[in-house]
Amino acid sequence: MIGDPSQRKTLMSQEAMQAPDVVACQLKVNKAPVEDLVRQMPLSRLRLIMTCARGSSDHAASYGKYLMETRLGVPVSSAPPSIASLYEVSMDLKDVLFIVISQSGKSPDLVANARWAKKNGAFVVALVNVEDSPVGQEADLVMPLMAGEEKSVAATKSFIASLSALAQLVAAYRQDLPLFEALPALPDLLAQSAEMDWRGVAPLLAANNDILTIGRGLSYGIAQEAALKLKETSAIHAEAFSSAEVRHGPLGLLRENLPFVIFSQNDACRADIKGLATYLTGENARTFIADPDAPECQRLPVLDDLHPALAPICSIASFYQMANRIALLRGHDPDQPPHLKKVTETI
Repeated sequence: MIGDPSQRKTLMSQEAMQAPDVVACQLKVNKAPVEDLVRQMPLSRLRLIMTCARGSSDHAASYGKYLMETRLGVPVSSAPPSIASLYEVSMDLKDVLFIVISQSGKSPDLVANARWAKKNGAFVVALVNVEDSPVGQEADLVMPLMAGEEKSVAATKSFIASLSALAQLVAAYRQDLPLFEALPALPDLLAQSAEMDWRGVAPLLAANNDILTIGRGLSYGIAQEAALKLKETSAIHAEAFSSAEVRHGPLGLLRENLPFVIFSQNDACRADIKGLATYLTGENARTFIADPDAPECQRLPVLDDLHPALAPICSIASFYQMANRIALLRGHDPDQPPHLKKVTETI
C-alpha cells in the first residue's frame, strides 16, 4: 500500500547531498596517487585492465569499462570474483591493471581477488572508502574514495565517489582529453544536479511494481545502479538494459503504461537512446528520459552541455533524490531495507 510521504530527512537523501564535497576532496587527495599510478604503469605498458567488484561497485565498474575502453583504447574485462576466491585459477596477469572497487574493502572474495591478482603478476589498484582495509592492504596502490562514514544501507555518495575516481584515473592517463579540463567542475555540477527536481515523477513510479531502466555506453552502469536502488529501497522489480539489448527480447515485457527511466549522454549512443524513447512513447509506455533535448512531457531535467563522461554521474545524483521519495511514498525506509545490511561479505 502506498502511504503518505514522510517529511523527515533520510540518511540516504542527506548522504547523497554530501557527494559534491566528497568529490571535491577526492580530486585533491588522489592527485598524487593517480600520477604515481601513471608513472608505475604507463599506458604503453597496459595490455589489459580488469575490474573486480560487486553490487553498486560493479555498476561503477561498468561505467569505468566504457570510459576506459573509449578513452584509453585498452580492453577492459570484469573479473568474476569466484574465479579467484572459489576456483583458484592461475593465469598470466603480467602488464594487467587490476582495479578492485569496494566501499568497505572487507568482503572476503574481493580480498582474495586482490591477493590473487597480485600473485599472478597484476598491478593492483584499490578504490576503497577505508584505506587500511584488507583490500587496501593487498593493493599496490590505493585511491581512497573519501566518502567518509555512510550509515544508510543504500550506497549513494560512495557510488558517486567510485565514478569520479574512475574518471580521475582516466583523465590522468590522457591529459589531452577535454575530460581532464572538465573534471574540476564536477563538484559544482553535482550540487546543481542534486537540486534538479525529478521528484514530481516519483508518485507515478511509486504506484508501479515493475520498472525498466535504460542506458547505453557510459550511462549503462547508471541504469544498472538505478534499478538496484529501486529494488533495495522500494521493493520494486526493476531491471536495467542497454537501449540496444532491450530490443533483443526484453521488449516482450512492453505493455501500456509500463514505466521506463532512461539515461542519456551527448555521445555516439545518444541517437539510439532517444530513438528507443520515441518508439516506447509511440507504444504507450510511460517514458522518462534524462536528456536536455527530450520532449517536456518526458524530460527528467538535467544540466545542458555536460561532458559525456560527467553527465551520467550527475544524472545519478538527481535520481537518488527521486528514489528516496519513491521509497517514502511506498512506506519504506530507504536507510534500513529488509534482508540487507551495510557491509555484505561474500566468498
